[in-house]
Order: sequence, then structure tokens, then C-alpha cells
Amino acid sequence: MEKEKKLLLPYDACEIDAIEGWLDEQARDGWRLESVDGMHFYFTRPDDATLTRYRIDILPKKVPDLAERRATFDDLGWEYIATLFDNLDIYAAARPDAVEINTDEELLRQTVKSYYRRRNLKTYGILLLVLLAIYLLRYLLFGEFTPFYTYLLSSRGYIVWLVPLWALAFIIGLVLDSRIYKGVSNRMLLHREFHTPQRATTRKVLRYTVWIMLLVAVLLNGHSNLAAKDIEHPTFPHEDYPFPTLADISPQEDNGYKYTLREQTFPLSRYGWLSTSLTFAQQQEAGDIQWVYALDYHDTKWRWLAKGYANELLRQQDDAEAVTVEGYESAHYWQDSGEEHLLLWDGEKRVVEVTYSGEASLRQALPVFAIP
Repeated sequence: MEKEKKLLLPYDACEIDAIEGWLDEQARDGWRLESVDGMHFYFTRPDDATLTRYRIDILPKKVPDLAERRATFDDLGWEYIATLFDNLDIYAAARPDAVEINTDEELLRQTVKSYYRRRNLKTYGILLLVLLAIYLLRYLLFGEFTPFYTYLLSSRGYIVWLVPLWALAFIIGLVLDSRIYKGVSNRMLLHREFHTPQRATTRKVLRYTVWIMLLVAVLLNGHSNLAAKDIEHPTFPHEDYPFPTLADISPQEDNGYKYTLREQTFPLSRYGWLSTSLTFAQQQEAGDIQWVYALDYHDTKWRWLAKGYANELLRQQDDAEAVTVEGYESAHYWQDSGEEHLLLWDGEKRVVEVTYSGEASLRQALPVFAIP
């Protein structure tokens, strides 16, 4: 027969009546609580197990003398077992005539509600500080926040897929939180009748669901490199890439350069719903890598996304010059740090970005980008 077991607490810490009922059920089955670690409860099954009761003492915000408080309960017939979440002392009845710890229903309800509000304020405050710290750390590491549309069409843009996941987890948490608060406000806590095996199982399923959704969101957030792959070609397959190459801009430079085609494969791929995104580049093979020609292409799902992205890029360039390229509603050219740049928007869902540094002039080569 099993002598030891570990169980995960199925209830919120504020539902002390349910926790007491759950512990009493374990006692009726011959299990004795030995210790608590986080939300894990450790039980043993002694050969001489006797039926006992469990009660929880909610510690006030400040306790003048905790040892004296526990000694008082010991005198009343209660053996201190463990502390849950730093401020919930768990006691087991040391003798059948142990005097009840909580006898005033209204006082107990007010104490539970006060603890609930104090606990939530602390929890959400810590969560807010963590989120703030993440954004500040990102700013310190990268110097600036990535603009909104640029973020959507980057390799990390897939994070928008996680928004419904986060929202659903948040909604489930809020609903569960609201039901908990409503429950402790309305039911008779001293009756300790809220716990049932079915209700405990339901709570566990809901809790695991929220945890799994949050874990998936965190794991996906940390794997942006899954979003793209590089394909190098010794000779370029033009049928897969209907845009100008270095040979169209500067034929004399198109000599022995490698071609790299970067595809967004998850989820901003041709199978994704935000954008089909490709990056084509040619670079020198000898010496330090030097990009001489690069073209980024985005075929977005919606017009507003393409327009917003193009306008966002333009707002970052004070010296962008409006030019004319056939087939594009908006075309702008500028120079920056020895490189030439061209930004094209067809007025619908397509945006093309070109970067060039070489012997020819990108501005003079504008006609090669025209759409027939």
C-alpha cells in the first residue's frame, strides 16, 4: 500500500473552507499532512492514523509575536503543521476536543476578503513590474523600441498569433478570480461544504489550461529564429524571384557574388495570414561580408498593414525624396551612410525595400523596378 504522496493544491489560497474540506477528506482516507512546498502538499499514511481535522489561520499583515500566536493555538488543541504562501498557517487537531479556531462567520468572511484583496494587489503589482522591467531591459539592450508595423513584419511578428492565447488565458483567470471572490463573499465558510472531488478536478484542469497556454506563449516568444530560413544559390533561379537583381542595376558588379534568398516560413510565410515575406541579397564572397544589394518584399494580408508599414519607414527618414516608379503609388529614395535606399508601395498590399551600395546609381536604375 502506498505510504507517501504529493498533491497539488486544487483551490485558490483564499478558499480556506475548500482547502480545509479537502484536507479533511485526505484525513478520512488515512492520510496525514506532513509539509507544504509552494502549492505541493506532502502526505504520509501512518499505520496508526487517527481521524483529525485541519484548520487554517489567516495571519494578519503584521504579527507581533508569531511564536506566541502558535503557542496559543497549541494550548487550544491544534498542532502547527506548515505555512502556505507565507501567511496561511495550517493546523491539525491534536485532540478530539480541540477548540475551533474560527467561530464567527462574518469575521472570517471579512478576513478572507481582506486577504484576497491584499494578495491580488501584490500579485498584479509584481506582474506589472515584471512587464515594465522587460520593456526597460529591451530598451537598454537595443536602444529603442521596434516600431509597431516593423515588428509585425519582422521575424518576431508571429507573436501576434499569441495575443488570442494570452487574452484567453487572461479571461479564464479573471473569470475564475471573479467566481472565487463571489463564492467566498456569499457562501457559509464555516460549513466547509464547498469542496467536492469533482470541483477539485475541474479547478485543476482550468489551472493547468492557463499554465499551458502561458507556457506555450513564452516558449514561442523565445524562438523567433524559427521564422526564417536562408537558401544560397550559386546561380539565381529567376523563376522563383520576379524582382530586379544586381545584374539589372550594375552588370559589371554581378561577378561571382553569392545569392541568398531568405524566406519567412513561420508564420509570416506564403501560408501565413499576415504577410508573404522574402529577403533577397547578394554579397561578396571574399573578406568581410559586405551586403551590396538587398531587397525586402512584403505581400501583406491587408492594405492597411502595407500602408502603415511604408508610412512608418518613411517617418524615420527626414530626407526621403519622392520619386516616380511605374506601377507604384508611392516611391521614395534616400541615402544613408554610403548606402542608397528605395521604398516602394503599390497602393494595395505590397511593399518593396531596396538597399544598394556599389559602383552604379540606384536612383538612375529606378526604371528596372517598374511594374509593367
